[in-house]
Amino acid sequence: MYIVRVGGDFMHGRMFLHGVFGLLLPWTTVPLSGHALEGKPRRVARRVAVVAVAAWAACVAPTIRMSPVNEWSIGDERGWYTREAGVYNAMLVDDYAAFMFHREGVHLRDELHRACGADVGARSLAPGCRPVLYLDQDFGRVHPHRAHRPVVDGAVPDGVGLVAARVPIGIIGLLVGPSMHLVDRAGLSDALHARMELLRRSRPGHEKIANDVWIVARFAAATAGDDRRALGCGELAALMDATRAPMTVDRFVANVRLARTFHTLRVPLDPFEAERRFCGDGPQAARDRVPLGLRTASAAGHEPPTASGGT
Repeated sequence: MYIVRVGGDFMHGRMFLHGVFGLLLPWTTVPLSGHALEGKPRRVARRVAVVAVAAWAACVAPTIRMSPVNEWSIGDERGWYTREAGVYNAMLVDDYAAFMFHREGVHLRDELHRACGADVGARSLAPGCRPVLYLDQDFGRVHPHRAHRPVVDGAVPDGVGLVAARVPIGIIGLLVGPSMHLVDRAGLSDALHARMELLRRSRPGHEKIANDVWIVARFAAATAGDDRRALGCGELAALMDATRAPMTVDRFVANVRLARTFHTLRVPLDPFEAERRFCGDGPQAARDRVPLGLRTASAAGHEPPTASGGT
């Protein structure tokens, strides 16, 4: 009922499998035995069950099928992955070598090697390596495009040489390994991006695509003209501390206490609006300063923002 209420999932039938399994589980504990189902009644019951299942299978096989093309943002994801990979039963990451997600992972792995001298699959970096943030966008005339930006101290664990943000984190994550901090741009596994305000409904799990402004503010070392006050104010600062601070007994207890607050926390996509909400004062002074970056329309179909800003 909860899944139906919140909109389900974008993969056809995936989120209903657990519920159907749970509903059928009690029937597996009911034995067809006893005086009431001995002899002929038992044989009849079995035949009825077999006929019912066969009739249902014959009914649903040609009719209740998902189109290979997405309809209403629900699709046959396995069919899509199979077609893109060119392997019917892809089980290993290299089975997806022809897939664009695999190629992107190889590209990021090469960037990691160039940035920190990490060999493919290595769990250690070159001595003295300083982690960098890899971006794809141009941030304007004041912050010209630089693929590699130094990462602020303490933003990533030791042993990480590159930070990058992507939507497909599964295949890419397997390819890049533990030496890269992969930020989930869609927010399914990212504490901040998951709490971005939803502008409009679209495909479940793909509705809140974080722009690079927030990623730069969280991970890149500060430069002149940056305005990152929102991250240090109110509930947003508490969220950053809860997810970045070392786990201790006190931290655990504090996180449990803050769970309800964080559950209802929503962060505006516009960093200036976030500053106004969490810092409690107007962002006009920040608007007069040079922005950290240009806000971009997300792949989820958001309206292109008209203002630029920093966090």
